[in-house]
Amino acid sequence: MSKQVIIPKGSAPPIAPYSPGIKAGNAVYVSGIVALDGQGKIIGAGDVKAQTRAVLDAIKSILEGGRREAFGYHVDVALRPYMSMPMSTSLPPF
Repeated sequence: MSKQVIIPKGSAPPIAPYSPGIKAGNAVYVSGIVALDGQGKIIGAGDVKAQTRAVLDAIKSILEGGRREAFGYHVDVALRPYMSMPMSTSLPPF
């Protein structure tokens, strides 16, 4: 099975030796994504809405990078969000 590394233009530099996305066969695998800009600086520090938008935009860029050959009319997505904050923190709805 052939594999293709997917690194969207303007994405943050990896903080470990991994690729943001890998296309293998008819599947695209997305690594863990954090809210960093192209220079590796935090986007929206303290703003969960801005950080969520940045992460979803990064995932979209990776999926689009492998879309042409990988996807037809059907897409399955599995998402596992992780948030790190004190248990006493209350988030406003967004």
